Amino acid sequence: MSFLWALLGTLVLALAAASTPTPTGHGPRARRQQASVPDLGFYDPHLNDGGYMLTNAYNEQPNDYGEPLNVIISAHSDPAVLVDQETSGGLRNYFQSLGFSTECLGASEGTQQSANLGDGRGYVNQTAVIRWDYGSPSIGTCEETLLGGDHFRYWSQIGMEADSGAYFLAASYESALAEGHNIIKNGYNLGRDWLVGNATQHTFPYPNPLDYAQPTSTSASSAASSTPTLDSNGATGIVISVPNGQFTGTTSANGYTYQTVATYVSGLLANSSVGVNHNDTVSENGEPAQDGLVAVLVVTITNSTRNYDKSKLWDVQIVPSAVKIVGAGNPRNLGRPAPVIDTWDSGEI
Repeated sequence: MSFLWALLGTLVLALAAASTPTPTGHGPRARRQQASVPDLGFYDPHLNDGGYMLTNAYNEQPNDYGEPLNVIISAHSDPAVLVDQETSGGLRNYFQSLGFSTECLGASEGTQQSANLGDGRGYVNQTAVIRWDYGSPSIGTCEETLLGGDHFRYWSQIGMEADSGAYFLAASYESALAEGHNIIKNGYNLGRDWLVGNATQHTFPYPNPLDYAQPTSTSASSAASSTPTLDSNGATGIVISVPNGQFTGTTSANGYTYQTVATYVSGLLANSSVGVNHNDTVSENGEPAQDGLVAVLVVTITNSTRNYDKSKLWDVQIVPSAVKIVGAGNPRNLGRPAPVIDTWDSGEI
């Protein structure tokens, strides 16, 4: 009889395990050793498998035009943040803490784009589009769809050839639906900067003084701010931290508080309009359509009212990022900041 009870208990446990929901998306895997991921928390897409830091917006314009992958969430972020879910402090809850949420009523709007992150999977369709929520995570993105605003597509670097677990975002600021959802003047730089501003409580002036002010060499004078990048086979490139381009701040949503440490780097994107989607209308005052800067974010959960226990989440060793950043805080940038309307020559958004 004891044998039958033991067998029954085993079956119950097996059924319970089979029915336990698993997080959507991806999270740090046991086989992913954080110590092998480069200091900035991602593999350089250029160094592996034909990776590219522009998306493929093939349904919007011909000739393989794309949009810059101008924000990266480092794999050295909190393991909970690297799980693509709204619960347990996951990635989409972090997005909500920045004022962004998922598509209007779950409907997918806009054109699908793809990206090659150099992880062995080739070009992969976007995971989702995340939009400014106008203060309402449940329905506010419907307003963004109509009125325009900040938004981004994102992808995860999880292929077998470069499995960092980092997320790459293509951020931009779009016009209203009635005006074709075109990217506004300087909209790639602004979309990135206002996302970073919300994450760090830093208000960027317009234009951002970091735009186009990036280092041009890795001479001895700039060597201290340069960081080698790696592919999974050990090839190296150089990413350079931009002077005065370092910020930190905290945000919160649904019982979780996040600290975001952000640094602007050059060396991943060209300071150019070549190949950039909508480059003829986005370029402003003769400058390139995008400044070539990428914001790298390291996100940690600093406080939770949900009894968060990271030791039970994933069996990985987290190595702190080598990037140590300080900054100042100001109120978050709300909705459609005035500079856009003041500088865009096609009327109010």
